[in-house]
Amino acid sequence: GCRWPSGPSPRAPPPPPCRRECEEPAIKPKILIVDDDPHALDLLQRLLRPMGEVSEASNAPAAVALLSSPAGVDLVLTDMAMPDPGDGLKVLLASREHQPETPVVIVTAYGNIEGALDTIQQGAFDYLSKPFDVDAIVRVARRALDQKRLVAENRKLRQQVKQARLVGRSSALLEVYKQVARAAPSNVPVLITGETGSGKEQVARSLHERSARAG
Repeated sequence: GCRWPSGPSPRAPPPPPCRRECEEPAIKPKILIVDDDPHALDLLQRLLRPMGEVSEASNAPAAVALLSSPAGVDLVLTDMAMPDPGDGLKVLLASREHQPETPVVIVTAYGNIEGALDTIQQGAFDYLSKPFDVDAIVRVARRALDQKRLVAENRKLRQQVKQARLVGRSSALLEVYKQVARAAPSNVPVLITGETGSGKEQVARSLHERSARAG
């Protein structure tokens, strides 16, 4: 008769290691679109949904209420006239007041280019003209979200630098403090040596923070 092979029964191979795609997804950017035209809102929703979580408002007061709420927004696209020509400016000013790092893109008709340029001077990131150029919408939105991300990363790094203080009161560390204080005002390159884990990075950050190059 048929004989089974001796030895342990074969086991299924272990699952492959999890790649970055199956790790916890990054937080999606939050995008606010403001327009009193439902067709424009629908088009913007379809274009911007792949980039993040899109919410909408059909008038300036509703947009201002959303911008003044605790929930943050990473990008605002707002029509200029809804129907008042100053409605877009109200949204821009509310964003500048409550979320100053959030880029605002103004959408305007061809006849209101001067008004759009005025909003640029008051802090708008860019403006788009109606009828919509689909490629331009996607391109400007991505550029604005990239800027928002870079601003947030820069702020985080600055906080990390400020928190990286030298800690300790031993005689050896006091001597390090003195050398940092002496070297900081100088423009001469400083070589920091030491074993891994000895605190070279903290010394470098402290030196930079006390120098004239610190922003």
